[in-house]
Amino acid sequence: MLDTHSLKCPTNLKFDYDWKRVNRIYQRILEKKSQGNYKPSYEKSYDSMVYSLKTHGAVISSTSLTNYEWNIWTGALLEFVLPKEIQKLSKKLLESNLNFINFGYFIHQGEIKKHRDGVDDPRGAEGHCNINYVISSTDPNSKTYLHNTKTGVYEEYPSTVGTAWILDSSVDHWVKNSGTREIFQIKVFSPFKKVKQFFIDNNLI
Repeated sequence: MLDTHSLKCPTNLKFDYDWKRVNRIYQRILEKKSQGNYKPSYEKSYDSMVYSLKTHGAVISSTSLTNYEWNIWTGALLEFVLPKEIQKLSKKLLESNLNFINFGYFIHQGEIKKHRDGVDDPRGAEGHCNINYVISSTDPNSKTYLHNTKTGVYEEYPSTVGTAWILDSSVDHWVKNSGTREIFQIKVFSPFKKVKQFFIDNNLI
């Protein structure tokens, strides 16, 4: 039976891929960032500093939701090193008139505070969501929580390694976690219901 919840939904996406290569490049980029090789600019909608990798993408860095610097890598270089199956998924999303925005990769330790994702694009005015794939997690009890303050709906899901969830990023959400989580993210500036329907129509749920 399909998940009928309104804020999150499990998918059957599975990425048979060696994420160690992505991790190595990510760590190298962060090393260069710490050495001052990238020029930062402030992004108000994310309350973050964005470090430009020029044509290769960017690193979005923030401390507003964590007790440490949280770095999210996005852009062309990440897309280049991803497997073809993931690139095909972004093409399918666009062909279905969904607003695929980007891929993201990050590692974080500890909790992520309650927030709603910042949106600086009119395409996200009707709603937006993320598809979060858990590459690794050292805390078996780690969970993501969602709360729609308008409807009172409250949901949660575990950080099970090798699983991907669609979550409505326009509502309050946060992560309870005491370990290290490695996440691959697909960001879509379209309403949760439409994105969920796309996954149903393509036998991804």
